[in-house]
Amino acid sequence: MICTFIDVHCADLPVDACCRTMKVSRSAFHCWRYLQANQTAKMAADADADADVGELIIKIHDESDGTYGVPRVTAELRLGFGRMVNHKRVERLMRGRGPQGVTRRRQHGCTRRNLADPSSDDLVHRQFRPDRVELARMVSTSFVSSPRNFRQSRLSSRSPHLR
Repeated sequence: MICTFIDVHCADLPVDACCRTMKVSRSAFHCWRYLQANQTAKMAADADADADVGELIIKIHDESDGTYGVPRVTAELRLGFGRMVNHKRVERLMRGRGPQGVTRRRQHGCTRRNLADPSSDDLVHRQFRPDRVELARMVSTSFVSSPRNFRQSRLSSRSPHLR
């Protein structure tokens, strides 16, 4: 935007003074001016290259019976045709032209429930919050008592200097 201002409003002034005033390097200004002049030629060359790669993408996709996606098409372009292309470019061209690869569906577990089989009895009767504290202590499985655990729990309940 600064380079555009210098180019439009400072055409009759020296470039060095304008760039110094606007705090832009002369090389950046001249690079911007060069790109503005040659941008249409570069865009046309990129469009021709995209058209060529796009035709190859369609050809590869059709030869694979419509199964190849972006990674395999990119690999085929690189290894089979010797074209150095980026996977993002292949993705953009495939999205624009319409071909899509086939994706495998995820398998959902290995257990198949047979609805004809009877279901198991509910032995807990869905009482996960007992009414009495004693019942909760009896049901708790967080601490399995053994002689070693008993000794450690007895020691930990004492004062630290008695251990």
